[in-house]
Amino acid sequence: MIVFDSAKLYIESATTIRDRIDKIQLIIDALFTSALESAANAGIQQYSLNDGQTVISEGYKDPASVMNAIRIYEQMKKHYIRQLNGDGMVRLVDGKNFRSGNGYGR
Repeated sequence: MIVFDSAKLYIESATTIRDRIDKIQLIIDALFTSALESAANAGIQQYSLNDGQTVISEGYKDPASVMNAIRIYEQMKKHYIRQLNGDGMVRLVDGKNFRSGNGYGR
């Protein structure tokens, strides 16, 4: 079993982008569980993730910092998904902006 001191090291241990996305999702799930517990107990000391092969533990001072961490991990996950799938941005250009005579434009 491997024990990581931080989620950063856990994510960096991933060998592929897909693996990073999966690891980030596991962290988000663990944080949501901790956020639910902290809402019931009005405070949280740490969350722990144990997937059978690795263990990570991190502490947070209050429920707001847990929710902030979830937002940050969601942004990181979206970044890796864009890397995996391509950016998906398209530039739309009106046909009038193309030179005529080459089959495009008017």
